[in-house]
Amino acid sequence: METPPESDQQDKGKSGSGNSLSQLARYSDLALVMPGGAIAGWFIGHLLDRQFSTHWIYLAGAGLGIVGGFVRIVRVAVSSPRE
Repeated sequence: METPPESDQQDKGKSGSGNSLSQLARYSDLALVMPGGAIAGWFIGHLLDRQFSTHWIYLAGAGLGIVGGFVRIVRVAVSSPRE
């Protein structure tokens, strides 16, 4: 039995490390999606409330931001590769 050259073993380690970093980046993004969407929706709703002299649009904007965050999380979860 021949062992593969040492460079092949190093390449496997590097690709595994790159894959781990890719997954870390993908899933750490999810930690910001929900609060980011809620804050952006609240802010846009707040601006619209000031424009139209109302007091409820910011709630609708925050709700839409949260829904958008959930949709993003579900899309990433469904598209993630199975191990």
